[in-house]
Amino acid sequence: EQIVKNDDLGELRVIEFTLSIISCDKFKESFKIFNRAENLALEAIILATKLKVAEEKEDKALVQKIEQKIEDYFAEIRRFGKNLSALKVVEHVKDYIKNLKD
Repeated sequence: EQIVKNDDLGELRVIEFTLSIISCDKFKESFKIFNRAENLALEAIILATKLKVAEEKEDKALVQKIEQKIEDYFAEIRRFGKNLSALKVVEHVKDYIKNLKD
């Protein structure tokens, strides 16, 4: 947009640009996704601990419910896919659950 301004030096034509910052918005959005994967990973760790207690109590219905919830969290974490630490947690929790079953 071209603007004409008058000051003590006379008439001045100025071109005004309107820019939007997309990198900051994209960074915030990617951080939310990154953070969401980490939160789900923490939830999976907590559920794995609860799974151990349910296994010890031999509550098959609760075990099945917890295992399903953990799998749902794993699917969400894999869907986000870019957070390597969250993906490592998935593998560690899987190993933990496998050792519980043995």
